[in-house]
Amino acid sequence: MKRLYLIPTTHWDREWYFTFQRFRQRLVKMMDELLEIMEKNLEFKYFVLDGQVIPLYDYLEIKPENEKRIRRLVKERRLLIGPFFILPDEFLISGESHIRNLLIGYLKGERFGEVMKFGYIPDPFGHISQMPQVLRGFGIEGAYFMRGRSYDKPMEFYWEAPDGSRVLCVNQNYCCASHLPEEEKAFRRRVRDILEGFLPRMKTPLLVLNNGCDHLFPQEKMPEMIKKFNKKEKSLKIFFSNFEEFFKDLKEKVEENGIKLPIEKGEMRENLNHAEFLLYGILSTRIYLKQENFKCERELEKYAEPLSTFLYSFGEKYPENFLEKSWEWLIKNHPHDSISGCSVDEVHEQMLTRFSWSQEIAESVRRKAFNAIAKRINTQFLKEREKAIIFYNPTQWEVKESVITEIDIPEMERIGFRTPKGKEIPWLLLDKEEKTLFEEREEDIGIRSKKGKRYKVALKMDKIPPFGYNTLVITSKDNKLFPIQGKADPYCMENEYLKIKFNRNGSFDLISKETGVEFHKLHIFEDSGDAGDEYNWSPPQKDSVYTTEKLPAKIEVVQENPIIKVRKVVWRFSLPVSLRKNRKGRSKRLKKCVLTSTIMLRSGSKRVEVETEIFNKVKDHRLRVSFQSGEKVNFSFAEGQFDVVRRGVSVHVGKDYVELPPTTHPQQNFVYIEGGKKRLTIINEGLPEYEVTPNGKIYLTLLRGVGWLSREDLLSRAGNAGPSLETPGAQMLGKWNFKYAIFGEDKASSLSPYTSYHASHLSNFPPISTYTGKHNGEMPSNFSFFRIISPDSLIFSCLKKKEKEEGIVLRAFNPLDRNVESRVEFSFPIKKAYIANLKEEIIKPLQIKDGVLSLKVLPKKIITLLLYTGKGVFNEKDK
Repeated sequence: MKRLYLIPTTHWDREWYFTFQRFRQRLVKMMDELLEIMEKNLEFKYFVLDGQVIPLYDYLEIKPENEKRIRRLVKERRLLIGPFFILPDEFLISGESHIRNLLIGYLKGERFGEVMKFGYIPDPFGHISQMPQVLRGFGIEGAYFMRGRSYDKPMEFYWEAPDGSRVLCVNQNYCCASHLPEEEKAFRRRVRDILEGFLPRMKTPLLVLNNGCDHLFPQEKMPEMIKKFNKKEKSLKIFFSNFEEFFKDLKEKVEENGIKLPIEKGEMRENLNHAEFLLYGILSTRIYLKQENFKCERELEKYAEPLSTFLYSFGEKYPENFLEKSWEWLIKNHPHDSISGCSVDEVHEQMLTRFSWSQEIAESVRRKAFNAIAKRINTQFLKEREKAIIFYNPTQWEVKESVITEIDIPEMERIGFRTPKGKEIPWLLLDKEEKTLFEEREEDIGIRSKKGKRYKVALKMDKIPPFGYNTLVITSKDNKLFPIQGKADPYCMENEYLKIKFNRNGSFDLISKETGVEFHKLHIFEDSGDAGDEYNWSPPQKDSVYTTEKLPAKIEVVQENPIIKVRKVVWRFSLPVSLRKNRKGRSKRLKKCVLTSTIMLRSGSKRVEVETEIFNKVKDHRLRVSFQSGEKVNFSFAEGQFDVVRRGVSVHVGKDYVELPPTTHPQQNFVYIEGGKKRLTIINEGLPEYEVTPNGKIYLTLLRGVGWLSREDLLSRAGNAGPSLETPGAQMLGKWNFKYAIFGEDKASSLSPYTSYHASHLSNFPPISTYTGKHNGEMPSNFSFFRIISPDSLIFSCLKKKEKEEGIVLRAFNPLDRNVESRVEFSFPIKKAYIANLKEEIIKPLQIKDGVLSLKVLPKKIITLLLYTGKGVFNEKDK
């Protein structure tokens, strides 16, 4: 007998073709009806609230009087919520953001009762490779999703993360049983049609009838319809059910009957053979959202949380509520219709406010923690009118290169820099402006203001230790270096490790002085037409592609000194103003868009840093920058969430497709390719889309301008993916800045992918600074709070306080396909250490000796440590 599990649900896009406030009005109406139905009809036993917790908070802001009703239904396990706070796009956010989304979902769900212990992730645009490991880290063993997998494969399968973690999965269209007819014969016919459609894919006699879809209300008559159906059917039975019940029965059926299910490994990004749309163009839609997200995640993960945790290790209070609120504002921007950029303009305008609030909170937390740490440093070496400036390094690697920072300094007309022992430090003034400087005063209400200056400086200083700081003295003696302008060759610059030769078209050749490896004609821009929409790039029928390959560039010297070398390259790039009216080709009318790239070499650095600015005056186009390795390649290697993902560069296109297979792919901080003896890494700051071609060229997408939420006339996709609404804000008109870096090396002498992590983290997570006055303190002028010592790779992910309890959480991961033996050395006292799961629950104790933890981390494993410093630690008898 076939067992059909009818699961009433709704898929709640918080914002999309309407704004959040407009959709909330519908949410309130839906929830009001749901509560009435479930309370008056006990046979309407279950309702799944889309795997999210946030709809309850949105609802209760309007109807707080109904909280007790909701709590009762959740505690009775009739209304199933969570485990996620929101349903995110999986590729566009960091691995830590995924974990925090679940942590916040659990914490906020506990207000009402238990959250659902099932991974209901119906609609994201593909799924990351490590999602099974993330789910298992929260005790979740089953999942249900739609996109990313072909429908010619079995519906039930095991999904395996790169570390071997598995979840039992069902892959279906989440709207498969929506809008069921309430007339008896029509209901029976529709159910049989659904079953018949799924039979070729079913490996078990159990089937989910997902009775819901986007913003749908509950169908009140379902219990009655199920009774009528079951009376007349002998070979089928429908159960009014939920995902936890279904998964329990599915797991038992598979195990008891020895049913062999296929095992699928890694990410889910298939879109051929009757698969659902992958909608991969969202990686580059409204790129400014991705850049803002990168800034917020960086501020929280690399600066605010670690610095606050160091202060907490001294016994100070951890700003838990502020950091949680910062994360909450950020995660509210992570739903798949929000961070992806595929909503109406008003939605994305409102997102910028949330990003701003998240970053403001995190910056304020970071600043207070850093200043408090600075006050603990012994600065008795300062002389009269001197200040100490402290540089914090948020990475696991020592910083050996020159540092650029901004300093606000009151009451000093001239400045210079020296070490605490008196050695003068060469520095360069990059910019200076008069400012009114505000100083917050903790002892009373208000602020104190002073006249002062904001200096932007570059310094060639001593090394900054990993996860630590180094201190310099700001003196009243001016010993800065002045830039050499007009005397240097604009077409060449070099430091200890690299030599760059510019070509007449503004591209450049990169030569490693250490290994002799060369890369030629790097950094050529390419602009093509885009007749797509917010979901998909689509070329016009007759495209015209413009490049800077034969376009002369103006190159000038900006800086030439021992600290930094900088060249400015300017192109006047004439591009079609838009598509033609019939959208079949690009306009013949051109407009000049000025492209400016500032290209920099720091002393002590092995990478080339680029900041590109464009004043975009044209529409319906995609602008990318290319980097040619000079070698043929078969694969690209891109940083994912707790993983480095290998992807083939060749694409097979069958005859029957609903969406062209993607040639562009997601990345976090970097992508690299290997060919011959070379490895080329391209580092990005919030630019998540890349493409690699078989001839060894990497494309980095800078912007994509489109004017529609969805259209049905794309060459790359058959039919609409959403409502056909105009979205002029997605054309990306105006001035935009993009940051990225190039790192080339000899493949034979490098540790893959360790060197790409090293280069990208030093580039994307630079040292920050603060200053302080003369005072006593227990801390030295140069200090490392802890070190991850690994021969090849163990990558830092987070350092934070345990949620709602005492203890410190340190998380790292092994991106390699082999075991990693590492040591973590702490400079603050660790009394007890444990391995924990991602929910921060203890799994087993660890031995710590003289402040050192020795770890063996399995391939592709995320490892979470729970540490106690002796302050607020539980008693021995408790564990």
